[in-house]
Formats: sequence, structure tokens, C-alpha cells
Amino acid sequence: MLRIEEFSDDEFGIVKIIDTSNEYDLYESIFIGGNALGKSRLIVKLIQSFRHISNYLEKGEVLGSPFAVKYAFDSDRYIFSFKDGGVKMFKNDIEVKTIPTPNTILAISTTYNDKFPFSDTSNNDADYHYCGLRETSNASWISTLTRYTLDNLLYIISDAEKQDSLGNVFDELGLEHNIVISYKIKRKKEISFDNFSNLIFSGGESTFYHRSKKYYELTPHNVEDMFKLYKQMMNSRNADFLQLSLRDSEVSSVLIDNLDLLRKSKLISHIEIKIQKRIFNSKHFNFSSGSSGETLLLYTLTSILRHAKNNSLIFIDEPEVSLHPTWQVKYLSILRSILKTINGCHVLIATHCHFLVSDLKETNGSVVTFNFINGVRTIELLGNSTYAWSPESILYNVFNVRTVGNVYFDKELSTALKISSAYELTTFKRKKLESYVEKFNTLVFDELDPLNKIISALSNRLKND
Repeated sequence: MLRIEEFSDDEFGIVKIIDTSNEYDLYESIFIGGNALGKSRLIVKLIQSFRHISNYLEKGEVLGSPFAVKYAFDSDRYIFSFKDGGVKMFKNDIEVKTIPTPNTILAISTTYNDKFPFSDTSNNDADYHYCGLRETSNASWISTLTRYTLDNLLYIISDAEKQDSLGNVFDELGLEHNIVISYKIKRKKEISFDNFSNLIFSGGESTFYHRSKKYYELTPHNVEDMFKLYKQMMNSRNADFLQLSLRDSEVSSVLIDNLDLLRKSKLISHIEIKIQKRIFNSKHFNFSSGSSGETLLLYTLTSILRHAKNNSLIFIDEPEVSLHPTWQVKYLSILRSILKTINGCHVLIATHCHFLVSDLKETNGSVVTFNFINGVRTIELLGNSTYAWSPESILYNVFNVRTVGNVYFDKELSTALKISSAYELTTFKRKKLESYVEKFNTLVFDELDPLNKIISALSNRLKND
């Protein structure tokens, strides 16, 4: 069981994420608030803090600004503090020399301008996986999304223990349990093994190819297997596609090791995934031609299913992007279904979606709110459970959004006016009215909003009492 309980640094101060932990296998924390209030920035700092911890345990050094993080691991509580250039670590309030770290850290994003750090494959960064849309810091492409999703699918299909969970994802998306991999063979003429080997290894001149871990692990035996696959692809009746069921473990394993290297060696090109709707007489269609919500959901869910391990931290930034409300409502339940065989994870989600907040279980979830009041950013752990709250209640009481006819706003406005009409304001009533005025000020639409007149009247009542 892994839980982040608290984080602190000079920028955010002390941020409580969990008040009391429990023994549930999966814990979900949701960060909500307006734009530019630091939700995603805090997630980045949480990611970096645990990467710093791992780096310190391995190399004895920490880079960056001071921070402290408190977390629970199994039945123990740990603190890592980096301050004034020194490190202190504690287990159950007793100073120690080493502490456990997450088995995996996942950063999941569906936006093209996320700020998550890339995985550093050259620096033994195997425990951290960036699963976003950017291929480099300046670019993101639909081909990247297709390639990453294909990689995810092949790895998952090759693992028999994850095939059922992948089937659940396809069921939720209304897809048949198979995929087609289409491609274009760039060399139509027969090729000898020696020439094939030269082409494979000369592909290492490419920057991206050279950085590939698969390239460095190539052996003569691997090249022979790749050559056999290439010959099969050239001589197949279906010379431009391969079809796999979600249970073709053996075929999938062969493709994992070879397909991407064939592409990087310029022996094949135009690799595409084709999927099929579970509708009578439907045909396979290109993954890249699907709706943005459908493609992003399949990519992010397969990324989690592929990489998540026991005691993992899973950070997700704005999963609701491009999703129909039906999928927004079901998102957490789908996430729980693919993590049901994985123990002790903490999922942290930055979102603007009220449906996610209302589906957060009381026993294994927390909500952290980000607000901007009187020029000051406030970050607070919400004390109440939001499970099964109505959209109106979530929007007003959690997101601090006033909607037309919102019964919760009408109730508070009525209470404020009733307090204001009292002959005398007691200390309790004065504080209550002051809190209402402060809140109503954050709900004003514009200078023509009638709420301005009510706020003015309430403020005058406070001044004249």
C-alpha cells in the first residue's frame, strides 16, 4: 500500500493530500480548481520529488529546490526532507538511512502542452514512465499516439495476466476483441540476410534509432528472428496487414521485439492500427481516424495497464479532455477495473470534471481544492465525502461555480439575507455573513450582475452594525 499524505516546499507551502489513510488497495485523490492555479505544477513537483528520492538513494545526491514529502508504505509512514543542502529520512518518526520508493511512477496526459518530465532512458530511469503525447519537448504527432498505443497493445497482449483487463477496456469502448496492424513494405525485391543485417545496423545512425534500447540489445539471433518476420510479411497473402486477437500472446511477443525496429530501419512504413466497432457489418477503421476521445482513452488506459505495478504512483492530468459525458461518468470505474489485479496504488488526478468528483468513494478517496481568494492562492483538503453528490452540489460547493437556478446558491443567498435582516448581529452571525460576502464576491459574473447589489447591501449591513 502506497499513499502520498503531504508535500511541502517554498512555492506551495504545506499541502495535505490525505487526512487518514486506510488499507484499501487503490486510493484516488483528485485536484480541482481554476486554470493557472498550479494543479498540474504540483503534480510535476510530486513526480520530481520521488525521482529525487530514488536518485539520492542510488547516487547520494539531490538536485533542485528544498522539499519534504510524507507518505505511507504498507503499514509504515515515511518522511523525506531535503533542506539547507541536507537530507533527512524518517520511518515512523525515527531517523533512518534508507526508505522504500514506488515500484513505478506513471505520468499520464492527454494534452499536447503538458509539463510532465520525459523518461530518461539513459539514466536508469526505468521506474518512471512518461505516457503523454509529446515525442520531443516541442512536438506531438498523431503518428506518435498510434505508435505508442500499438506498443502498449502488443505488450499487454503478450502478457496473459493482463488480457482480461484489456478485453474489459475494449468492451467499454464497444470494440471487437481484435486489432489489425497495417503497414507498407518499402522494398519489394528479395533481400539477402547479409544485406538485411547491414540495413538494420545502419539504422543506428538515426538519432531516435540510436537512442532505442531495443537497438542496443540486438544480437545476431534477434536479427535472424527479425529477418524471418520480414520475409513472412513480404510473402504473406495479406502483404499489407496482420490480424491479432487480444489473446495472441505468441505473435504479439514477436512483433514487440521487431516491428518498431523494422520501421526505424526504413524497411516498412505507414504502420497503423485498425480497430472494429461491435456493430453488425462494421468494418475495421484506422485508429488515427477515430474520435479524439476514443483514441486518447484507449491510449491512456493501455498505458496504465501496461506499466502499472503493485505500489505504484499514477498521475493523470485532465483525463476528461475530449471525452463524452458518458465516459467521464464511467472513467473512474473503468480505471478501477483495469487496476483490480494491481495492489496498493495511489492515483492522483488533476481535473475540471465534476463527474469524477462525484464518483470518488468515501473510504478510499480525497479531494484537494485550489482557489484564488483576495489575491492569495489557497490549497485545502476537502473534509467531506463527495460520493454521489449531484452535479449542482459539486459545481457550487466544490468548484465554487454558480449556475442558473442552483438550489445550493439560492439557499445560501436566502440565509445571508435572513441574517442581514436581523435586528442585531451576534459575533457568530457577523462571521457567518462575512464568509457569505467573501464567497459571493467570487461568484460575480460581471459588473452588470444583480448579485453586485446584494453584496453591496450585505457589506453595508456589516459596516453599519
